[in-house]
Amino acid sequence: MYLSESVRLMAQGKWLKEPFLSIVNGDAGDGSEADDTRGGDEIAADIIERMGLKVV
Repeated sequence: MYLSESVRLMAQGKWLKEPFLSIVNGDAGDGSEADDTRGGDEIAADIIERMGLKVV
């Protein structure tokens, strides 16, 4: 998904502003943040928003 979106945007002279792992992990994994307790729908909505995607 990330790669195909990157290629699509590059064709328009644009690019994703967030690295893939930053989008998926929310910069977690460095030990400074607690475990994510959100549900799947909340996590998906957050990632979709951060990537700037539009769900149709």
